[in-house]
Amino acid sequence: MKQETIEIRVLTASEGMVLTNGETYSTQVYLGIHDSPDNWHEIPEIEIPTTNEEEVP
Repeated sequence: MKQETIEIRVLTASEGMVLTNGETYSTQVYLGIHDSPDNWHEIPEIEIPTTNEEEVP
């Protein structure tokens, strides 16, 4: 039998904020093995871009 320990790094945004890497927006992010907290930053929820239905291909 093989036993392994896995470390999961989770980023959680402060209240009223969201995390973004420039294209994804979330209040909580589970980092992948090759992701870094440095790739994410907080912005106010109001700054999440919205798309106009006419702009969607």
